[in-house]
Amino acid sequence: VSGANSPVAGRAYIAGVNQTWATIRGGNGTAGSATETSDNAWNLTTSATTDQFEGLIRSFFAFDTSTLGTSAVVSGAIFSAYINSKTTTLDIPLGVYLGTLASNANVVAADYQGTVGNTTAQSDTQPSVSSVSTSAYLDFVLNTTGLGNISKTGITVLGGKAVADATNTPPTWSASKTMLLQIQWADSGSNIPKLVVTFSTGGGAFLFNLL
Repeated sequence: VSGANSPVAGRAYIAGVNQTWATIRGGNGTAGSATETSDNAWNLTTSATTDQFEGLIRSFFAFDTSTLGTSAVVSGAIFSAYINSKTTTLDIPLGVYLGTLASNANVVAADYQGTVGNTTAQSDTQPSVSSVSTSAYLDFVLNTTGLGNISKTGITVLGGKAVADATNTPPTWSASKTMLLQIQWADSGSNIPKLVVTFSTGGGAFLFNLL
């Protein structure tokens, strides 16, 4: 996904560290990327040191929803990501929140910190990682807040992260445990993230893919 005016999909993250909860959640990202094909999207990993953490991912999915137009009345929307694999040794819930990007053309390390304040769930779908099926789409039905945040004239950015990260509630700690979902990203060309919006103005459902 590239180009100055292209919606983007990617992740900003911290990895390979040994940090307290406050530091890994509130610190600066170590890297960002917007060129994934099949790679990690939701992740939180504890370290071998008591009450410390090794990695945390915050993902971003931008959709050009300007096709809707100002007169559209949005009545429903489902965001979906295709799950390739999962690691469930840290079995905690994952969710969808607003994403905040400095640019809709890239995801960089600094975007990690930019989304820390996005704490309101855009979907009431918050499954534990153990309950997620692999080799299938995971659907997040947007709630009233999420529907209200769909841009009718521009870019809608959704973010994926652990519920614990969003609510600033550290999970029960155990050494070297991982919550991780690997997905098909936009650059893979197949089973890519999608947003299906149901609306009225004489229309029906729109399918917004990350292209």
